[in-house]
Amino acid sequence: MKKELLIIGLLILSFFKGFSQSNVAKNVWLDIVELEQGILQRHIVNDLPGSIIMLIPKTDGKSYNVKILGNKVLVNNSKLPEIKQEPTLLVSDLLKKDIAVNLSYLSFISAGMANSDEVNFSITETSHTSIVDGEINWKKFDERVAKIKKDNPKLPANTVFAVLKVASVIAIEHQVFKSVTKATKIEGFGFAGDAKFLSQSTQKKIDFKVGVALAFSESSIVDILNFNNKLMETYDKSKITKNGNKGLNFTPENNLLYENFLNENLKTLIEPKLSEIEINSIE
Repeated sequence: MKKELLIIGLLILSFFKGFSQSNVAKNVWLDIVELEQGILQRHIVNDLPGSIIMLIPKTDGKSYNVKILGNKVLVNNSKLPEIKQEPTLLVSDLLKKDIAVNLSYLSFISAGMANSDEVNFSITETSHTSIVDGEINWKKFDERVAKIKKDNPKLPANTVFAVLKVASVIAIEHQVFKSVTKATKIEGFGFAGDAKFLSQSTQKKIDFKVGVALAFSESSIVDILNFNNKLMETYDKSKITKNGNKGLNFTPENNLLYENFLNENLKTLIEPKLSEIEINSIE
């Protein structure tokens, strides 16, 4: 089974729990960013929260290369977060390729579909693990970041650091169907009705993905927004407030909104896939 690691938004778990079939499929996983699948082979899921994520600006001035670092920055590094196994159906639907191709969580399926094909799919969160803000040792985080910058003077000045906060395992069950002209041409399992006839094109498959959410320091939030002008324009139109000419208004009431906003937009800034650190001097 294929396993992939992804970045998802800070509110993904609470959003999933309240998900109903009335929600539109495009509202699921708005903030996914894919990581190298090999990472999961070297890390157990509940060992990921507390790790440092490094966003290195690319030369295009618009996106980041992203790396995951070891040495967690938790108040208690020896205590692994609990893995909660609570299978929850997030969405189940039948979609045409022109819709599926725009859904990040179905991109690996839609790439092989014909324009008239449709995919029948369901997404289930099988388990998750997480930490809360109080479990993050931000003093240790600042010290760790300072050491990384000192040991790697060639890192761009606007490199951003964050903490991995949530890891969630998701199963995507999917099957592709081709369009046929009439019910008698349906082979295997299929659909007939409302002037639509679909015949089985592939066997039913299940792929697993792992999503992660990030927590940001105040300085990291400012750095990301200043780095990407387009994102700042979106930010200015959002409900997140600015404190006049004094900069961002970091209050307890809206601090979570900053993080949510960045997680929702992060996938547009991260290409290619998130990978493990390649700079030898960073431990």
